[in-house]
Amino acid sequence: MVDATAEGLDVHEVVRLENGVPSGRSWRTPWSGLVRYDQLDRGAVLDRVPRLHDAPTVFLACTFTSGMRPLLAHEWLAAERPDARTARVHGARTAELLREVIDDEPLSQSYELVTVREAESGRPELSGLLLFAVGARRGERASLTLRCEPAGEDGTVFAVMAWSSERRTLSLVSRRRIRLAPGRYPLSAELRGPGRVTFHGLPGPLTREERSTDELVAALPARLARALPRTHLVCAVEVCAAESGAVAARLSRVREVIGEVAAGPRLTVSLIAYGSHSFERRPRGSPVEVLVWDASADKALTALDELAARPPGPTGHPRAAPVECVLAEVDARLAARGRTAAPSPGARGAEAGRTALVLVGDRPPHPLWPTPGHLPCPAGTDWEEALVRLRHQRRVRVGALCDRPATRSHPAWARLAGEPPAGADAGGLSELVARLGLGPDEGYRVPFPISEPS
Repeated sequence: MVDATAEGLDVHEVVRLENGVPSGRSWRTPWSGLVRYDQLDRGAVLDRVPRLHDAPTVFLACTFTSGMRPLLAHEWLAAERPDARTARVHGARTAELLREVIDDEPLSQSYELVTVREAESGRPELSGLLLFAVGARRGERASLTLRCEPAGEDGTVFAVMAWSSERRTLSLVSRRRIRLAPGRYPLSAELRGPGRVTFHGLPGPLTREERSTDELVAALPARLARALPRTHLVCAVEVCAAESGAVAARLSRVREVIGEVAAGPRLTVSLIAYGSHSFERRPRGSPVEVLVWDASADKALTALDELAARPPGPTGHPRAAPVECVLAEVDARLAARGRTAAPSPGARGAEAGRTALVLVGDRPPHPLWPTPGHLPCPAGTDWEEALVRLRHQRRVRVGALCDRPATRSHPAWARLAGEPPAGADAGGLSELVARLGLGPDEGYRVPFPISEPS
């Protein structure tokens, strides 16, 4: 397409790529570059359109009909290519019209999203989820439900491929990525034009994926993780702190833990806030507050937002917190409901259910008896006995996130976590989540989404 404008000669070369997407390049030559001895040079004009004679389709336009140079150049080009389509429309914006025409063009190949499925051999293999059929136009939408597994720091890849039924080939249209928490995502895909697909319902924007297809395929695990059993995650967070921002940091870590756990209908979350014991003659109410119990992850996150809006509680005893009362509260609630994570008799495969407790804070529990620098629990709770009961009778897996680095935290935190707790110097929480049995093993990565029935 050649447009003789007021400023010069605009050339637009448009080709259809292997994936069916129109693509091209444009350049402008000002009239001053086509003049020789103060006259418009015919040879210079023709030279600026190198494919004038061999291009299968040529469209010639003159959008500045008040000037001699545009009209003359338009006539020369039309004479060189008699079969070209021509138009003289003063003031038309051909570049914008060309973009609109391309965007409104129906798809010449169907578009599919690359997903993962389990083959008969049990190994994961790539598959395609149809998004848009041949003939789809801009504005059409498709609903889909995807399940995302842990994908690592690089995120989950959304790769759109074009399928040519004529050549029986697949060609890449776009490949972008986003970091997503494991779980199910109801989405909609919108066709914005050939080669342009937007996904609605994601928590953030997609960014460019630099890894090659071979690298992504090589990252697939040997087996897809089996579906987790019914899981109950209990998060207990200390809401008192002398340092500004400490409570907000703890709440942020709780949010990360919930995000790391594979979300879905088989996950329930409980949120407990604990402050400080009162050693006054007329003590205040219980320092342990159960905000939500055995609720959905969304309700727990809402309760977490409400908790974040509260001011931090009074510090109280500087060297201990009622962690022991948290353990007793969880034990009592699980005992009342008869909940246990032990496998059901005769159950086949995975466990019938799991319960995990994550303690997030800084101060260790109060001892049962007075010790130097530590007051005993006013309720007479033995935290070690409560911990043993949770682990061995209720089959609860206990983990801990301490404000301090593991080397500087109180020894009780290591006892609570069963090993050095994840401290302030720890990186991601995937290892903790895997150790508590709340997700696949550390290192398990699935770079593509898994399609599920909508």
